[in-house]
Amino acid sequence: MKKEDILYTNDIESDIDYLVYLKPNAFFEKNYVDDEYLFVTSLTDYIKATFYYNFVGNEDFFLSYDYYIKGTITSNYMSDTNKVIKPICVKEYILLDHKTGETSNSKINITETLNVDINHYNDILDTINDYLLIPLNSSFDISFIIDITGVANGQRIKREHKMMMSVPLGVRVFDIKVSKSFPNQEIMYKKEPKSLETSYMISIIYIVLMIGIIFVTYYYIKKIIYKEKN
Repeated sequence: MKKEDILYTNDIESDIDYLVYLKPNAFFEKNYVDDEYLFVTSLTDYIKATFYYNFVGNEDFFLSYDYYIKGTITSNYMSDTNKVIKPICVKEYILLDHKTGETSNSKINITETLNVDINHYNDILDTINDYLLIPLNSSFDISFIIDITGVANGQRIKREHKMMMSVPLGVRVFDIKVSKSFPNQEIMYKKEPKSLETSYMISIIYIVLMIGIIFVTYYYIKKIIYKEKN
């Protein structure tokens, strides 16, 4: 696509910072540890998580947005070979209710901090384990989700972005993994480029049509020659 075909671009800076606060103990001088360490479940009091999200568009358009934070316990069944099969149980909790906002300059800046009592969700998992009595691989996934909508020169802008931190449950020692569902920059075209699958499909249809035209042409030529001979 050419540069003049670009309608709108936006850049996104995002991050998830966290500290694991500890119960009183004889092993650590500080009352918290950061991501340089693995974390001991029995020593963990709570997790302090801060979500940073900064959205900047290249032109000033009116945008509205809605965001919230949810937590999800996902328990997957483990086979005899310790292979994850499929989820057995999924339970969701709203950790931060929906918040909405508007901006006239294509800029959105959000910072939200939560204290997560991971022991509470381990207790819920214990109840699930006591009831099911089957091997489970479980985690508590904390997701920041934002929906952005607007209009740029008559063309609709729609974005759904998610940041997530995943905390294993039912283990003695754990690490925290963070991820996101969006790139650092997004480009919106005046006419969206065709996907690779669509391009392949169009190519296949074109080839089939060409073969059909060749076959029909050959058939009629052969028919005309046959008539002339007779």
